[in-house]
Amino acid sequence: MYYEILLELWEDHFEVPPEDMLLTNNGFGVMMMVFGDIMLHAKAYNPDWLDKKPSKERLLRESMRRLLGPVFEYLANNSEMIENIKSGSARGLQNNYAAILEAVIHEAYHEFYTQRTAREQQDLEPSSEERIVEKAIRAEKQLRCFLRDTLARRLQSDWWTKGIPPHLQDQLRKSWERQRDHDPSLKDSTEIMFEFTDIADMADIIRHPQNWDAHFKRIFRSSDTVRSRLMGIKALRDPTAHSRPHTRQNIYDAMSGLHWLSICIDQPALRPDVS
Repeated sequence: MYYEILLELWEDHFEVPPEDMLLTNNGFGVMMMVFGDIMLHAKAYNPDWLDKKPSKERLLRESMRRLLGPVFEYLANNSEMIENIKSGSARGLQNNYAAILEAVIHEAYHEFYTQRTAREQQDLEPSSEERIVEKAIRAEKQLRCFLRDTLARRLQSDWWTKGIPPHLQDQLRKSWERQRDHDPSLKDSTEIMFEFTDIADMADIIRHPQNWDAHFKRIFRSSDTVRSRLMGIKALRDPTAHSRPHTRQNIYDAMSGLHWLSICIDQPALRPDVS
């Protein structure tokens, strides 16, 4: 499918002499990286497109054409980049060129966001790291409020007993009891116990069988993506909260997670590229 779409979108390019063609082994390696991230994007935001049904395949094809259009427009006017991609045999170089092409897609369609996009943005604006860290901390609080409000709205007074998995109810109560030993004035309420959830707990709540189809599938789309993107945020949030160093990869993972979460729960301020 991917090669067919490349032919459709850039038909003129395939008529040039072989020595001038982008899709050498190196060039095809770069474009396959972009293709892989488009598929990850589809899995995160429109997983039903990956169903092996003609109607879904048509939607996936249309999405790929839309996302790749700006890439070919960019390359058609940038012969230097074409030469760089053709000659870049090192894996690191190919990764860098894929990041540039994906940044072009993101510029045209902000909903498209990958780890390569995050790296490209962070490299261009290293001073934004403090902002990303702050957003990772804020994201945990906003997601906690979103889940509690969603469950309370759907299940009303039963939100705790029916919406929180039993093992997690026990875990949160024990956390509350330990805290109460230090602060006897702490009230015995499910709202306060829910405040002890961390990002991993919230991922489990979203993905729990009693909640996923009934309450969260329409919002978060892919259960696997919930886990991976939220763990990306957690990987930055936890070292920060405990005064431990974090890595550049933690920043990139968190940026991808923040962008995804900002769309799912409709909180644009969480987007990593928003000041």
